[in-house]
Amino acid sequence: MKKQIIILLLVLIMTISAIGWFMVVYGADDKNSQSVNIFFNPEMRKFVQTLNLLKESYYREVSDSQLIDEAINGMLKTLDPHSVYIYDENDIDIFSSQTTGEFGGIGFRVGSKDGAITVISPIENTPASKIGIRAGDIIIMIDSVSTEKMDVDEAVSKMRGAPGTNVKLTINRFGSVIDYDITRAVIKIKSIPYYGMVDDSTGYIKLVQFTDGIDKEFRTALDFLFKEKKAKKLILDLRQNPGGLLPQAISISNFFLPKGADIVSTKSKNKTMEMVFRATQPMYNGFFPLIVLVDDGSASASEIVAGAVQDWDRAIIMGDTTFGKGSVQSVIDFSKQNKQEKGILKFTTARYFTPSGRSIDKELIAFEKSGKDSSSYYSLGELKRNLLGGGGIIPDYVYQERFLKPSEIEVYRKQALITFVAEHLSKNKSEKKALTQVNSKVIDSYFEYLNNIGINAGEITSDSILLKDNISQLKYEFARQLGGDNLYYSEFVKNDALIQKAAELLKNSENVTSIHEKILLESSSKD
Repeated sequence: MKKQIIILLLVLIMTISAIGWFMVVYGADDKNSQSVNIFFNPEMRKFVQTLNLLKESYYREVSDSQLIDEAINGMLKTLDPHSVYIYDENDIDIFSSQTTGEFGGIGFRVGSKDGAITVISPIENTPASKIGIRAGDIIIMIDSVSTEKMDVDEAVSKMRGAPGTNVKLTINRFGSVIDYDITRAVIKIKSIPYYGMVDDSTGYIKLVQFTDGIDKEFRTALDFLFKEKKAKKLILDLRQNPGGLLPQAISISNFFLPKGADIVSTKSKNKTMEMVFRATQPMYNGFFPLIVLVDDGSASASEIVAGAVQDWDRAIIMGDTTFGKGSVQSVIDFSKQNKQEKGILKFTTARYFTPSGRSIDKELIAFEKSGKDSSSYYSLGELKRNLLGGGGIIPDYVYQERFLKPSEIEVYRKQALITFVAEHLSKNKSEKKALTQVNSKVIDSYFEYLNNIGINAGEITSDSILLKDNISQLKYEFARQLGGDNLYYSEFVKNDALIQKAAELLKNSENVTSIHEKILLESSSKD
């Protein structure tokens, strides 16, 4: 469609001048003036003339699609960080999988380690996990093509494909070369990788993205916790959740807010884009005590949910200030209009505001170099709390993760944790119960391994806090490789400091007000 418009302009550019003169002289009604003026805008003429000159006189052949795609891409880059044009086929596939949560592939997370394409972790119940792909496996060939000069994106592109088709992987597993012939399948990314009980009365749900249909999965999780496990309270973990679809953010908020309550509104110069979204269904299980965990990786849809429940005094927010991505992007998929056209246009059309009127977006504030919002906002529930605006959701209870030490950064950069656990498990036949056997001998072997690969383990072992955190990370990785996400999170919730603090605040709390009073009391005792 987009190319057809430009080509049509090229064909008509000379012939419309007479018509244009007629309309300029005799006028056009206001309703059509904007669409007519584009033909006679000097900048539009300049663009068409440039395109025509390149087609005629550039030293080599260039396709219409290449020129137009790059022109649209350049246009979007001048606007704001969220407005983009996606026209590479691989990027289109990735974008689609992020919004639907599904793609055709073999099912593992992959990264680069020392320049080699390395499996980070298989996804449960996928072709990769079923056939025996393990964390730490190095992919040396894909369909007999060496990966030596491939980057991660290219490797992922070659491994993805239509469900039912085959791909051959050659793996180096600690010196042993293994060939796998794997049949691709639809890979569904888990938006809720885990839900379970933290204690006898407190449920926990980890939500990692707002994909299509997440509201049904969320209800299943709530039913399990409240009906089967008899939970009375809930911790909703939105940390490192980058967002997703607006309708799903509204659906999740709807579980916690009374029917008719505002969830989020949008404002724009285009009045048709200005809307107020409200809860349309009755609350789930009434006003049970609720804590929502966030951090600087919680963005967009996560911030809509956190902002709505905070504004209505429906939940206590704990963690770090959120990312601050509060703008609306409209998405136009040109292939929906014409299957021959490829390209997805995503551009900012409005801003989000919480029910109390706070702007979520701090990226646009920085981009536009506008001043920080110094207005006063107040919660709409019974607490009437003073709330801060200016971008992002500021928690009621602030908890910031400590900065990693250089040695810890090296552990991640070299993927030492994954490699050590994978190598240990390859040499020692283990079952899930082996997690309890991560004893001092295994821990000592791990830190010895770090020293052997040039990481200063002494920096970690000499600090009690660092030592405790890194032993926990070691146990988490054993859990992930032994039992997937379910075992990993069951171990994680027992040890994570913020989850345990949330559970402590929820204990003997009958409502959000009592949790808030505990936080104020704790804060005043520190002053």
